[in-house]
Amino acid sequence: MEGQCGLVDAANPKGERFGERRVLEAIEARRGLPPQTIVDQVLEEVDRFAPTPVDDRTLLVLRI
Repeated sequence: MEGQCGLVDAANPKGERFGERRVLEAIEARRGLPPQTIVDQVLEEVDRFAPTPVDDRTLLVLRI
């Protein structure tokens, strides 16, 4: 899939995008965890949704 960009555009085999809403919900559901754990688990969730990444992915979580 050309033109995909990171986590929000990760698409499952049906072509459905992971989307910004899912990214935000995945982070929100883990907000009490350490930042590195949040990053690891969210990336794992995206991998389950879209097992064949077509682009690099970056997720930065910082606690303020």
